[in-house]
Amino acid sequence: MKRTTLPPVLLSLALSLASGPIAAQILEEVVVTATKRATGLMDTPLAVSAYDSSALDNFGIDNGQDLASRTPSLSITGTPSKISLRGVGRPNNALGSDPGVAIYTDGVYNTEAGLMEYNNLFDLERVEVLRGPQGTLYGRNAVGGAIKLVTMGPTPTWRSKVIAELGNYDYQVLQGVMSGPITDQLSMVVSGSTITRDGYQEEVTRGEEFDDRDTQTLRASFKFHWTHNWYSQIQATKVKLDRTPSIGYRPLDFSTDYVQPVTDIDTGAVLNLPGTFPGQNFVNPHQDYPQPNAAVRDESKTQADVTPSEATDTQGAWLLNEVAFGDYRVKYLAAYSEYEYDRYVDNDAINGDLSNFNWDNLFLFGLPVSALTGISQTSPRMTDTIGQQADFTSHDLQLYSELPGNLNFVAGLYYYRSDENQYFAVEEENDDMMAVYQFLGGLVGRNTSDENWLYEGQSQLITTSKAAYGQADWDFTDALSLTAGLRYSQDDKRGGDTTFVQWVGDGYISRDVEDDWDSVDWRLGLNWRPLPGQLFYSTLATGYRSGGFNLMKPTASTDVDEVAPEDLLSFEVGYKGALLDGQLRLSGAAYYYDYQDLQVIRQDVVNGVGVRTFENAEEATAWGLELEAASQLSELISVGGNWSYNRTRYGDFYSKDANACALGPLAQGNSQNPLCTDEQNLEGNTFPLTPEHKLNLYALLNWTWNDIDMQYMLNYMYVGEQYMSPFNLDEYDLVDAWDRWDTQLGLSWDTWTVTAWVRNLRDERNWVFRERPGTVSRNLGVSSELTPPRTYGLRLEYQL
Repeated sequence: MKRTTLPPVLLSLALSLASGPIAAQILEEVVVTATKRATGLMDTPLAVSAYDSSALDNFGIDNGQDLASRTPSLSITGTPSKISLRGVGRPNNALGSDPGVAIYTDGVYNTEAGLMEYNNLFDLERVEVLRGPQGTLYGRNAVGGAIKLVTMGPTPTWRSKVIAELGNYDYQVLQGVMSGPITDQLSMVVSGSTITRDGYQEEVTRGEEFDDRDTQTLRASFKFHWTHNWYSQIQATKVKLDRTPSIGYRPLDFSTDYVQPVTDIDTGAVLNLPGTFPGQNFVNPHQDYPQPNAAVRDESKTQADVTPSEATDTQGAWLLNEVAFGDYRVKYLAAYSEYEYDRYVDNDAINGDLSNFNWDNLFLFGLPVSALTGISQTSPRMTDTIGQQADFTSHDLQLYSELPGNLNFVAGLYYYRSDENQYFAVEEENDDMMAVYQFLGGLVGRNTSDENWLYEGQSQLITTSKAAYGQADWDFTDALSLTAGLRYSQDDKRGGDTTFVQWVGDGYISRDVEDDWDSVDWRLGLNWRPLPGQLFYSTLATGYRSGGFNLMKPTASTDVDEVAPEDLLSFEVGYKGALLDGQLRLSGAAYYYDYQDLQVIRQDVVNGVGVRTFENAEEATAWGLELEAASQLSELISVGGNWSYNRTRYGDFYSKDANACALGPLAQGNSQNPLCTDEQNLEGNTFPLTPEHKLNLYALLNWTWNDIDMQYMLNYMYVGEQYMSPFNLDEYDLVDAWDRWDTQLGLSWDTWTVTAWVRNLRDERNWVFRERPGTVSRNLGVSSELTPPRTYGLRLEYQL
């Protein structure tokens, strides 16, 4: 992992492309439904990036991170999945929070970003990324934008595709899709996928592999035309994931010194019990560990004493009815889905069988702790268990006009409900260690679990959302048109939690919370088409994210943290056009965001446990530029790319940084240090997961040799440096810039295609997401994630 600067040659090329275009033959065929009407991408007055199935194949876009690397202003992490668009993202994955970027699959809203990781996106017809608030048409939690996944639907003629793929790390793929008419009125499509891969992370003490892949998906859809003007479509999906995940990439040196009681330099108070860092209530498991952290030498290595597991089981169905009568269409979409997730991982990243941790070397009242307990050597065995179950229901009733005049509209009513349960626990599986915890806790009158829990939390949440919306387009001259939209949203959340934290309070604490919010959002747009193929647009719009809760926070308080709704005012101008007889195409956008009560997350320490705490930043702003361009240089060569610049800044925002306090001055006995006592001024800091610069460049060569169609692709991606928390501390939060090269060569003849591909040519792994060091062990957490290593493979496709 190294600091990457943008190569001057590539910067020059990027600027030349930015003043250049998007090739007609590449973009003319992409029809999008970003405005809930079918329009050409270049005639859609929104900042939209779209990838049809050919583009997904040509650029090797298999998952959310591949999509983010090639899309302006978009960032996506893996596990836990988080999406950020122009700096607007999901602050927390715990119940009570909401995403800032809405995900829709075939028009059905979903909060789980992980659905882009299951089947290499092989059966998608199109992916659309809509940047900017989309509240009037897409509703709840589209304050930052929306990602639309459109699957391949039933076709009027029979079509089929079979894909087999092999690669390094024993990568194996088998996929198929078949579509066509069963009768004159009934058609269908069915697709299935199975993907397996060995792990990217090596456990060095037991020889296991983590961070592997094993997913299966199945989808079936049937479409029936009752009459010429009325059809119904029903679709069912099933996803099963069962893999060995990583336990986090944690390349920091172990803190192996024994931690003795520390006295506050100002008050003289004792700040910790033996074995725990000041302010903490779990022991540092790395004390006296005999081996160095293997990840320091090689970030792909780790150590553990349990085999992690991760399982996802999701299924869903939707029913669509669409009826046309006269100049109007009515569309009703009902959906239901179930989601179940379980994860079990090693928390401490050591093999306890090798640990030398010994209470003989920790002292209390001048005596070894072992002399007081009769327990000497113990092997820490901390594990994390996560579980979630959820049911989602939605109904969307829409009315479209297709009037012959210059005014048309879309209007609708929307209902959504989710019933969710979440579980998280940290367990010490060594009974001897728990016996010492009970002894130490008893000395100071603090509770300890009889069931080996260091932390246990359960939460439940019911969310309902109702909305009425409408948007109209008025062509008041041949060149000018006006867009106006309005949406009323009402959100209600009811939930609660039960938590236990070692040495905190008197045992289990239960809390209940309920609140509701509403908002009126609007959109005004002015579009100018001075010449055919030329579009200038401007938009003034608002966005809204409902308030939320911070459930399962480890605290003795009977109150639940709550954040206020987030409001956004957005102004955007853009251009889309064809130049040089359509051989050059260019699209660009400039935007300015003004936030009120931006919802943010920060790493905090509450009762010795690292937690993510909700807050509202009272004021914040963002502005940026986005350019997408491509050129058909000749019949053989096309080039293109995109670039984005995002400048995000907090305004009036103060917050304590308890994590940095615990890692720094508190560990030295300085609890009165301003870092521990004062709120930090975060004005001028940048938003997390928002690199200022992103660049994507590609070249495609197409030629024919002996009746074989050949295609070669070379792709360069650059992601600028970014921070992982609002505090913007370089030591803990800064992730360096990185870049990547991908390439592939394809050969097509008759109904066959063979593609050889290599991704990450230089075999450099870089941070996708990096947690701050934990306050218990001083190392990174289980969610810290790297980009994949170099992978290569061969793909065989048969298509009729």
